[in-house]
Parts: sequence; C-alpha cells; structure tokens
Amino acid sequence: METPMKHYFLMAGIAALTFLTGCDTKKGDDLVADNFEFADKQLRHALVAVDEARTSESEESRERREKRGWGELTNPRNNEPDGSLNLVVSRDWTSGFFPASYGICMSIRANHSGRIRPTCIQD
Repeated sequence: METPMKHYFLMAGIAALTFLTGCDTKKGDDLVADNFEFADKQLRHALVAVDEARTSESEESRERREKRGWGELTNPRNNEPDGSLNLVVSRDWTSGFFPASYGICMSIRANHSGRIRPTCIQD
C-alpha cells in the first residue's frame, strides 16, 4: 500500500506545480495586445520589403509570370528562410490575406480605443 500512496502524492505534486506554473502572469499579461504587437511588426516589415522583393525577382520568374499573363507581383505571401519576402500576383488565392490583415488591424485600432492599441503601421 505504500507504493500507490507515493504515486498519488507524486501526481498531486506534479499537478500542483503545473497549475502554479500556468498561473504565472508576470510576462505577457495581455496575450491579445502581445499578438497585435507582433502582427504590427510583421506588417511593417512586409510594407518595407515589398519594393525590394519586386526588384529582386529573378528574370526567369518574371518571364514565366508574363508568359502566363499573371500581371505584377502585388502582395506578400511569406518570408523565405533567407529572410527575403515572397510576393504573389493578384490571381493567387493567398493574395488577399495581406490586405485583409492590414484592414483588420486598422479596424481594431479604430474600434477599441483604449483596450487594444495596436499601432498597425500608423506612426
């Protein structure tokens, strides 16, 4: 009987430690505000890097895009492992995510004066 009781105490101790660790709110008290701050940094980076990404498009990529009649590269899709920005044409199914993210961020800024204050690219 001694062994099962040790297991119960051990499990209770682990559960208590897990609970107490989860209650630590010193850093990152406002998860929503932290996420908007991170999104703001991403949007700022994307806006600055769009022109650089357009000028650094490879000749092969440009020729292929023009041959297919896809038009200009318009919106960022993702960052490549080397840090460069991957742009897509407006016909790509992901092309609306960037403008929508920007619009949502601006909408939240306008509708929540005081609670959530993301800068969302406004200086």
